[in-house]
Amino acid sequence: MAHAPAIALTGAETGERRRLAHAFDGIKHAWAVQTASFRNLIVFSSGYTMLTSVLPLLILAPRYLHGEISLGTLMQVTIAFGQVTAALSWLSGNYSSIAQWEASAARVLGLQEAVEDLQGRTETDPATLSRVLAEGPLLAFRDLSVVTQAGEVMLEHFSAEIRLGERVLVEATPQAADALFRAIAGLSVSGAGQIELPNGSAPFFMADRPYLPEATLLEVLAEPQSPDHFAPESVAKALVDVGLAQVVPRLATMALWEQEFGIEDQQRLGFARLLLHRPAWILIHDASSALSPQAENELFELIAQALPGSALVTITHRAMARRMFNRRISVSTVAPSPLKAI
Repeated sequence: MAHAPAIALTGAETGERRRLAHAFDGIKHAWAVQTASFRNLIVFSSGYTMLTSVLPLLILAPRYLHGEISLGTLMQVTIAFGQVTAALSWLSGNYSSIAQWEASAARVLGLQEAVEDLQGRTETDPATLSRVLAEGPLLAFRDLSVVTQAGEVMLEHFSAEIRLGERVLVEATPQAADALFRAIAGLSVSGAGQIELPNGSAPFFMADRPYLPEATLLEVLAEPQSPDHFAPESVAKALVDVGLAQVVPRLATMALWEQEFGIEDQQRLGFARLLLHRPAWILIHDASSALSPQAENELFELIAQALPGSALVTITHRAMARRMFNRRISVSTVAPSPLKAI
C-alpha cells in the first residue's frame, strides 16, 4: 500500500497488474509446494498411526510366546506405549486444525479492522467533495475545503481558476499543499466543494518521489503507455536533457530502480517522464525538492521551452523562484485565498 498514491498518480495500474500477475505465479508455485507438503504429512501421519498401534505387539510377541511375560503385561505395555505416542503425536495430529484456526482468526481480525476503518471514514467524511469535468481547458476550485479523517481542517473555502498555458505557483503550508494535491488527484481525502478538471486532457501528476517499479528503465519511463509508444531517440533525448545521460545505455536493463537511484536522480527521472509524455496539464507537488536551486531552475526552464503551451501548476510550501511563474496563489486554511499577480 505504500506505493498506492504513486501508482495512481502515474496511471500505472495496468503495468502494476501485469507485474502482480507475474508475482502471483510465484504464489501458485508456493501453494503447490505447500499442498505437496500437506499430502506428505497426511501420508506420514496415517502410516505412523497404523504402525504405532501394532509396534509394541510385534516387539513383545516373541517374549509372550516364550512365556516370559503374561497377557496382562503385554496389554499394559501396549496401552502405555499408545498413551506416550499419542502425547508425542499431538502436533502432527492437530496441525491441520491449528492452521485452520489461525486462518479463521486472521480473517475475523481483518474484518474487524476493516469495519472499524470504514466506520471512522463514514463518521468524518461528509462526502460532499466532488470532482467533475470542466466545460473546457480549465482547472477550477469552487469553495474547496479539505479535512483529515480526524476532522482537522487542511484547506478551507479555496477558490481559483487556472487556464491552459498558465504557469502558476500555489503556495501553502506543507499540510495544505499535500491536501490540495491529493484532492486534485482524487486520492482518499474528505471535504466539501468542487474541483473542475480539464476536459479532454488528463493531468500529469508529479509527486516528490516518482513510482519506480521493478521493470526495465524504458518501461518505467513509458508508464502508463507501452514502451513501443515512444521512439528510442526520444527517450534518450529526454534523459540527456534532465542530466541522466549516464543511464541511456541501461534502458533495457531490468532492475528495482528505487534502489538504483538516489532521490535526486529519481526526481530527474520524473522530469524525463514529463518531457517524454508532453502533457497539456502538469501538476507538481515538491517533485524537485531534492534538487539544488540551480538544477531546479534549469529543469523548470526546460519545461517552459519544451512545453510552452502546457499549463504548469506547482503546489509547494517551499520558496521557489517566482520568475518561473506568471501567477501566484496563496492558499489559506482559514479564509478564502486572494489571487495575486506576479
